[in-house]
Amino acid sequence: MPWKTKANVAEFEKVQPASAVALRPAAQTLCRIAAGLGCATLVTLAAVPSAARAQLRVDTQPIHRLGGDAMLWNGVIALDAHDSLLVVLTESDPVLHQFSLSRGDHIRSWGEAGEGPGEFRSSADVVLVGGQVYALDTTQRRVSVFDLTGRLQLTTPVTGLGLPYANRLEHASGDTMVIRAYAPMGDANALVAWTVEGVAGTVLSFDDPPEELRLEAPGAPGLTLRPPFSPYPRWTVVSGQLVYWPAHGEELQIVGLDGTQTTSIVLPIEDRFEITAGDREWWFRTGIPTEFRGRRPFEPLRRVARQTVDFPPHQPLVLELLGAPNGAVWVKRQTSLSDESRGQVWDVVDREGGFVDRITLPVGHLLMAVLAEHVVIRTTTELGSDVVQVHRLLPAN
Repeated sequence: MPWKTKANVAEFEKVQPASAVALRPAAQTLCRIAAGLGCATLVTLAAVPSAARAQLRVDTQPIHRLGGDAMLWNGVIALDAHDSLLVVLTESDPVLHQFSLSRGDHIRSWGEAGEGPGEFRSSADVVLVGGQVYALDTTQRRVSVFDLTGRLQLTTPVTGLGLPYANRLEHASGDTMVIRAYAPMGDANALVAWTVEGVAGTVLSFDDPPEELRLEAPGAPGLTLRPPFSPYPRWTVVSGQLVYWPAHGEELQIVGLDGTQTTSIVLPIEDRFEITAGDREWWFRTGIPTEFRGRRPFEPLRRVARQTVDFPPHQPLVLELLGAPNGAVWVKRQTSLSDESRGQVWDVVDREGGFVDRITLPVGHLLMAVLAEHVVIRTTTELGSDVVQVHRLLPAN
């Protein structure tokens, strides 16, 4: 079927650059993050004080801004970038949107809702590799591969993963992809190297942390939850290898796509981030459901939880892992759920475990990509629509 191009779906709003903050060279990375949303419109990136001379600075004002209330994107799921192109995957029709980072304009959009070739019933993840765009549709259990004009090149069903469902496209290179598979009614997960010919090999597998916290109260249904701030396995792909944290210890495992562990990284992390009273209050509000079928049956459980639930003293050592093209690993160490002044903390380490940099982000800014010349983040407007902002990376001098 012919592909629809919507030339006026979106355009960048050009903004004059303003002040900047300094970063060291490790900020030249590409990464995708799943995290919370917020309403701020400016980004601030800051590094911890160091005797090393900063070599990069990031404009605090965006040079391009796309999406927002004018477009009413109801969800930016993922994005990826290559050279001077940016591809954004959304829940809105059309699904895929291509932009020029160098010129700051919208090029084309494609991918309608439906079940035909190149159409989507759900949008889950996207990877841009050279001149090809890989997009995962979890509902139809398939990956569609497009060229940069939006022309469908290949549709391949995602089957034979060993587990029934796939929800993330972690990596793509040629005809091989790394896909996360899971069992929705169990706790089994796997990262699978899968080819378009349907040949699958498990890179690693892990179980969800157990739900060990049981809450009961008179007049309320019982509820079983994971203990608050439980560590969860984290992973990312760096230089064609999987970097994996098993939810315990200070060691990151480096695993080849054949499932063989090649080496490991010991994290040079000495400080830990405390769980504050505000963080505990956030968990009481969000960790226990509020409504069920228009009623509030869990309020007695919330009262019991305030009296009985114990919290760990610190946040998990690793909250997220992100890979960088230069081989560095970004480790999300802390995210404040209640205090606007604390924000997020990311430590950057090299493949030998050496500490490279510490970067802080304000609450409400989701870092989605750090490229050679740009930083790409996502925020959310007061009306609830997503905005993707592009900020310059410049030499410090």
